[in-house]
Amino acid sequence: MLVPLLDHLGGPGTVLIAGLLFVAGHLLLRAGSGGGSLLGWAPGVLLFVAGAALVVVNTTHPFLRIPSVKEGARTPSSSRAGTRSRG
Repeated sequence: MLVPLLDHLGGPGTVLIAGLLFVAGHLLLRAGSGGGSLLGWAPGVLLFVAGAALVVVNTTHPFLRIPSVKEGARTPSSSRAGTRSRG
């Protein structure tokens, strides 16, 4: 289940989906324990809806990006070889 999510949503989207699964688990456990008042449900439901909206927006217009170095790409050298030392 994780690999298709990573392929489709990328790393940030997959982490957001994992958070949504935790919130959904909380809501299911709350329902199984007798429910409670509407005010008790509101934070979890709002968090779930906001998280789902964040996943949809990040999928359509990616704003949570993790820069990565592709294979074969040039990276700046970490060594100072070829530079003169002032001394």
